Amino acid sequence: MAESREYKLSQSKHAFMTQHGPDSKIKKGSPVQLSATELPKLADHYFKKHKILILINGETDLGVKLIREGLCLTEEQCVEEIYYIQKSLATHEGFKAVGYVLTSNTTQDSRHFEAVIITQDKIIKPATWDRSYIQSELVYEPRAHGAMPQAGRFECGTLSFLYLKELLKENAKQLTQESFLLDYYDRSDNPKRFFFPSPEVLRYSQSSLYNKFLVAMLMHDEAEVEVAHAGETYSVKTIKKMIDRSMVIARVNGNNNLIVRHKVFLASLPAFRAKWLAAYEASNQKRELMQSDVNLYLACCTHRMRAIANKPVPSMTAERLAAMETLPVMSMRI
Repeated sequence: MAESREYKLSQSKHAFMTQHGPDSKIKKGSPVQLSATELPKLADHYFKKHKILILINGETDLGVKLIREGLCLTEEQCVEEIYYIQKSLATHEGFKAVGYVLTSNTTQDSRHFEAVIITQDKIIKPATWDRSYIQSELVYEPRAHGAMPQAGRFECGTLSFLYLKELLKENAKQLTQESFLLDYYDRSDNPKRFFFPSPEVLRYSQSSLYNKFLVAMLMHDEAEVEVAHAGETYSVKTIKKMIDRSMVIARVNGNNNLIVRHKVFLASLPAFRAKWLAAYEASNQKRELMQSDVNLYLACCTHRMRAIANKPVPSMTAERLAAMETLPVMSMRI
């Protein structure tokens, strides 16, 4: 049995928590948020530090053609660019997964930003929002019974970059080993795609309910479990229930390939569950250290990211875009 570990705040996080008490400006409507001009600089930083490739909408040769003067890409054009990048990855021997950030048709302002992960054959939304760019049954995304990891109004850019950084670093270890992707049939016999995130990214969640839902979905084998939160009780369907129900429909539909994949998944579920829950316990301890009357993890990360983006250091954009050029359809934009 692994020894429990006591986590402590880093010096910078401790200073942030000391400064931003119950009466801080963050809680009084003066938030700090990322702007579109800062995103390429953050992408450069993570390329240098973690050797991961994050693209901002409009950075492909297709994007250059689609952009109108003074504007960025529309939502429909972003979707076109995403599939364009995926086509490039299909024949690429270097990057097997890249991040992509959509900026609500702006290159300057602070608006709603959203992230996806693009692989050779999959498109993954690591987080969901009320208003989402990509509405497609072909996209894998977390479905936590309506709960979402962002509870505030201004943290979407920070949350997007943190999810991409965590899931893509170390050769996408968290994406491939500590998360899972699931194809299944829902109760209406519709094919669905589901993404279950790594425990490490949940330390950035502003919603304790979102985390509780995901833990309950994985932890139990019963069809449904109850989750208590803030004086309310919620009924949550488990992953095991989703698979069992999908298996029945797959048999009716003669989808033998999906049946085999479901059986393989169920056989691996106990080991995955034990490992995931142990890692989540450590992740949640880190998250709780940033708890005031609201959770300040994302606010702290936003301050750090803005400092990185505005630091007077030599630009890495040329090197990052040169890495993009190794994709067959990419071109440099400098």
